[in-house]
Amino acid sequence: MITRPPASQRLLARLQAAAYCGVSAETFETVCPVAPVALGDSKRLQRYDMKALDCWIDSLSDGDRTSSPPHRQQWLGLVEKRHVPRSGQGNQKGHS
Repeated sequence: MITRPPASQRLLARLQAAAYCGVSAETFETVCPVAPVALGDSKRLQRYDMKALDCWIDSLSDGDRTSSPPHRQQWLGLVEKRHVPRSGQGNQKGHS
C-alpha cells in the first residue's frame, strides 16, 4: 500500500510521486517529464520534487477545456494507450 507523504515532505520516491499524480508507477514513468533529483549514486536515492511535479501538472491544465495545449493532448494520448481494460471490463468482442 502506498501512503501519502507527510505535509512536510517535499521529495518523493517514485511510487509516492506516481500516487501523488494519481497514476500507476508504470504510467508515471511513461508520461512524467520531471527528472528525479539524485540524492546519491544509487537509483534508490532518486526523488521527485513535489514543486516540479506541481508545475508539470499545472502545465497540463490551461483552464480552457475547448482547446488543450499539444503537450496535454500528448500526455492524455499516452495514458489512453497504456490503459488496458481489466477482465470483465470494457467491450471484449469475440471472447466468451
